[in-house]
Amino acid sequence: MSGGAKFIIAVVVLVLVLFGAWYWLKGNAAAPVDTTQIQATTTQPVAQTPPPQQQNLLTSNDMSDAALASDMAAIDGQMGVASQDSSQVDSSLNDKSAQ
Repeated sequence: MSGGAKFIIAVVVLVLVLFGAWYWLKGNAAAPVDTTQIQATTTQPVAQTPPPQQQNLLTSNDMSDAALASDMAAIDGQMGVASQDSSQVDSSLNDKSAQ
């Protein structure tokens, strides 16, 4: 490639970079605000309502050993289902495509 062609390519690249920088800066600049269009706004106080009280999801607070054992059995059952679902997902990821 001759020296003239390299110079032309360099100038084109430089112009493109400068144009890109100008366009990016122009696009990110904040638009000027027309101060004659700004109107004073009044704020009205908003009545603050207290957050609703969280309701106890349990109808009773049963902390007996039988209740805890029942809860643990339910959790174990849910964990077993989650484990089964996980193993099914793993096996489906390892399936070979039929061709």
